[in-house]
Amino acid sequence: MPEIVFESIYREIFPFWEKISDAGREYICRNSYGITYPKGKNIHDGSECCVISGPAFAAVSERNPDVRIFALETAVSRFSDVMWVMQQILFMSMDRRLAIFLSDEAVRTGSDTIILTHGQIARYMESAREVVSRMLKYFANEGIVKVSRGGVTILDKKRLRKLTL
Repeated sequence: MPEIVFESIYREIFPFWEKISDAGREYICRNSYGITYPKGKNIHDGSECCVISGPAFAAVSERNPDVRIFALETAVSRFSDVMWVMQQILFMSMDRRLAIFLSDEAVRTGSDTIILTHGQIARYMESAREVVSRMLKYFANEGIVKVSRGGVTILDKKRLRKLTL
């Protein structure tokens, strides 16, 4: 990827970009490269990833507290996400975890139909597809959801919500 592409991407995603000197921005862009991940089992669409070399990021963050703060806040946020998943896996029943996932996904997408396969749901929940399928079948038998090929439709939001508590 040319440096100009990195510049436009970084300007959009980094809140501190304009606070870095021109030389610092140029240094980061020169020490960046792209990786392309083709569509596959765990990737829904082809994805491109921009990578900033560790030494370049360290050098710029040494001179710019905004860069360092951004990196630390991002790391804390990711760690918090990991801890939330660990808490769910260790201390919540599977039916509750699935109910929370379905509810959150419905809110996120703005639709009562979640267009994900059982396998995709299992991967997001860090579980096995068979376990998710069994729970969805139970929810369907209870009239809470309707399971169809490649998706799940929430039929009874009130009962699903009760399962999350």
